[in-house]
Amino acid sequence: MLSIKAPVKLACLPCRAIKTRCDGQNPCTNCYNNRRECRYRPSRRGGARKGNAFKTRKRAIAEINTPSPSVPSGPVETQGLPYAFASIQNVRGLSAGDLASDENSIPAFQLGSLTIRAYGCEADLVNAYYVFIHPYFPVLPPPAVAQYEDRPFAISLRTVQADHESLPYWPTSPFALALSAILVLFPLPEDPHPMSEAAVNARQSYAELYAHAAMSSIENWIDLPEPATHLTSRTVEGPTRWSSLHPDLPRKLESILALVLLGMYELCQRGNLSKMRARANQALTTAVDLSMHTADLDESGCSDAQSRAWWMTMFLSYHSSILNNSCPIILIDDPRISTPYPVFRGCLEPWPLLAKAQDTLLRTSNLAKELEKEDSKSSRSPTLLDRIRELDSLISSLAAESDRYRCVTNRQGAECFAPRNLWAITSAIIHSARIRLHRFRAFLDHPLFLGEHCGLTSINRIDFLNTSHPVSPSRLTKINSTFPFTEQESAAICLKSSLTVSRVFRHLTPPNLYYTDAPSDNEALPGSSAPRFCPRSLPYMACCQMQSFYALTMLLRRVRTSLSSGDLQACYHLLSQPEPGTEVQDAERLVEELWHGLESLSASMKADVAFEGVIGMVREIEGVCFATLL
Repeated sequence: MLSIKAPVKLACLPCRAIKTRCDGQNPCTNCYNNRRECRYRPSRRGGARKGNAFKTRKRAIAEINTPSPSVPSGPVETQGLPYAFASIQNVRGLSAGDLASDENSIPAFQLGSLTIRAYGCEADLVNAYYVFIHPYFPVLPPPAVAQYEDRPFAISLRTVQADHESLPYWPTSPFALALSAILVLFPLPEDPHPMSEAAVNARQSYAELYAHAAMSSIENWIDLPEPATHLTSRTVEGPTRWSSLHPDLPRKLESILALVLLGMYELCQRGNLSKMRARANQALTTAVDLSMHTADLDESGCSDAQSRAWWMTMFLSYHSSILNNSCPIILIDDPRISTPYPVFRGCLEPWPLLAKAQDTLLRTSNLAKELEKEDSKSSRSPTLLDRIRELDSLISSLAAESDRYRCVTNRQGAECFAPRNLWAITSAIIHSARIRLHRFRAFLDHPLFLGEHCGLTSINRIDFLNTSHPVSPSRLTKINSTFPFTEQESAAICLKSSLTVSRVFRHLTPPNLYYTDAPSDNEALPGSSAPRFCPRSLPYMACCQMQSFYALTMLLRRVRTSLSSGDLQACYHLLSQPEPGTEVQDAERLVEELWHGLESLSASMKADVAFEGVIGMVREIEGVCFATLL
C-alpha cells in the first residue's frame, strides 16, 4: 500500500507562499532545489485577530522575505548579530506617535504634561541656530558672540493646537520664524515621552504655525521701513541695513535665508519635494534679483554673509534638483557667477569640492535614469560606454581628492564643526554618485522596500509569487553588452562606496547641547550621551543613507547565500585577497562588516526620527532588519 506523508507541522515561508508541500527540513528540498532561501516562522493561525496595522506588517515581512530569482539569499543565524538588530521587536513601533518602543510600554498621560521647545529672546534663538543648524547647514556668518549652553523654554500645553500667545517670544523676521519652525521639532531633553502621538502632533502644529508666519512675512520684508534705532553703514552703493540677528548679516538677506530654511523644512519635516523645490527656486531667483551672484570680495562688511547665503542657496537648489530629477535653474559653472566661495578659518575649504560633488551626482542621476529606461535611445547610443567611463573616472578622482584634503582640526564650536561635517557630507555625496552609477548594473534595481524612496523600486510593483523580474531577458542582454563594467565589478564598487557612506554618518558630529570649549563627549553614536530622540543632524542626506542601506543589504544576501551553499566562488569578487583555505573566514568577516555598516546607517537614521520626513524611510529600514532576523 502506498504510504502518504502527512503534512509537516511547520512549513517554510516560501513553500507557504506558493502553496507547495514542504518536507519541514532546513533547508527543505523545494528550497534547496530551487536555490531559494528557506525560512521558518511559527504559524499564527487560530490566535486573536489583529487589526489592519498588523496585517500590513505581516504582508510586508512576507514580501520582503520572499527571495527573488536573481538575488537568492541564505538562512539567517541570529546569534552573534549586533544588538541593535537583535533587539528589534516589531515594525509597528516605528509609527510617528510611538517610535522605537513597544506600543504598550508608554503609559497614558495628561495633556498638561506636554511640552515644546521655545526661546525667550532673539539671542537664545540665534545661539540655538549655532547648536542645531550651523554645524550641518551654515547659512550665517561665524558667531558674533561666544556660544553658550542651549537655553530653551519648556512650554507646557493644554492642547496640541498651536497658539502663539502661549509662547514667551514671537519672532518678527522671516528668518527667525523659519528657524523657529525647525527648532520646535527638536524634543526637549527632559521630555519623558518625546515620541508619543500627542507630543509629535504638538510639535508639528507649532512648526506649521511658524512656517506659515515666515512665508507670510517674506514678500514684504525687504520693503518694510527700517526701525529708527537700527544701525546702518554707508557704502558706495548706499546704506546697508543690518539684521538684529547678526551684526554682519545684511537685513536684505533674511528673506532669502528664510526661504532656504523653509526649503529644508519641507524636505526634512514634511518630505514634500515639490514645495522644497519651490522654496529653493524662489530663494535663488530672489538672490539673483539682488545680484548676490556677483558679490565683490572687496565689498565692505558683507562679503562673507553674501557668499554663504548665495552658495547655500545654490546647494539647496542643486540638492532639490537631484531629489526631483530635474535641472537647476542656474548651473554651478554659469559664467555670470563671480561670488567667491565661503571661507572657514582654520580648515581647508570644502566648498569647491562640494560644488563639484553635487554637480557630478546630478549628472550621474540623469545618466542612471536614462540607463534604467528600457526604451531609452541613449541606452543604445555608441557614446554610452564613454559617458559611463568618464563619469566613473571623474567620481574616482573626486573621491581621492576628498580623502586627501579632509578637515582634521580638533578645535570646537559651530564654525569648526561646520567644515568638518561639510567635508564628510561631500564624501557621502561623491560615493552616493558612484553607487548611483553602478547600482543598476550590480543589482538591476531589484526591489527591497515596500514603498518608493529615493528612486529605489518598490516591492509593490513586482509580483513575488511568480518568476517575473523587473528587467526582461532582452533588456538584460543589452545591459551586459553596453555597460563597461561587469556585474561583479559594479557590485565591488557599490560595496566600497556604501561602507564609506556608513562610516560618514557614524562619525558625523552630533549637536553639542551643553556647549563648552572642551571636546564633545558624544561624537560617536554608540554610547552617545545626547538626549534620546535629539536629532544628530538635519537629515537632508537621508537618501544617501537609504541608497547605501539598499546596496549593503543586497550584498549581505549574496554573501550569506554563498556561505550557505558552500559556493564561495560566487562572492570572491567581494572578498579582500581571499586565499584557499581561509575564504570562509574572509566571507564571515565581510558579513560582520556589512552588518556593522547596516547597523550604523539604521542607528543614524533612527536618531533623526523627530523629523517626520524620515519616519517612512526608517520604518522601511527597520522592516527589512526585522525580516532578516526571522
